[in-house]
Amino acid sequence: IRQYHAISLGFELQTHEMATDLYIEEPKEFGFSDYVIVNVSDTWPTRTWKSSNWQQLINNLNANDIPTVVVGQTNNPDSPANQLTVNYGANLINDSTNDSAQLRWMMQYQAKAVVTMDSGILHVAGTTDVPIIQLDSSIDPKLRAPVRYNSQDWNYYLVQNKCAHCASDLKF
Repeated sequence: IRQYHAISLGFELQTHEMATDLYIEEPKEFGFSDYVIVNVSDTWPTRTWKSSNWQQLINNLNANDIPTVVVGQTNNPDSPANQLTVNYGANLINDSTNDSAQLRWMMQYQAKAVVTMDSGILHVAGTTDVPIIQLDSSIDPKLRAPVRYNSQDWNYYLVQNKCAHCASDLKF
């Protein structure tokens, strides 16, 4: 995503120039820590995981005594993501009081991991040291994955899907 803007300005960035710094933080306490943040935002169909999959992930984490903080925005008030249940953790779907500064603080100091698709949360997480688990989408993750410590692989894990990069592959 950084390269796209650089190229439009007439130059390319080297790997060591691809990191993004973000220096905003505001504490947000829950009374528990070491949680997993899951971002269930609705975006394009190829960048949105089914609500039932998110619910199963949340249930599995909670069943293993791992608190879960669910974040994200939904464009549709009838979205199934608005109906997710969190038994151990917090549900911050469409929470207008939870901003980027709080999300960054949560990721940097409290979260064990962030699970997301290609989203703004991915890029905020990329400014921290938190492990990122990205669910694959139609866009090649090398075009989106954050660069941390001069690598797109540092503390970054990709879960591939069937459409693996079909929007980034000219044969499709």
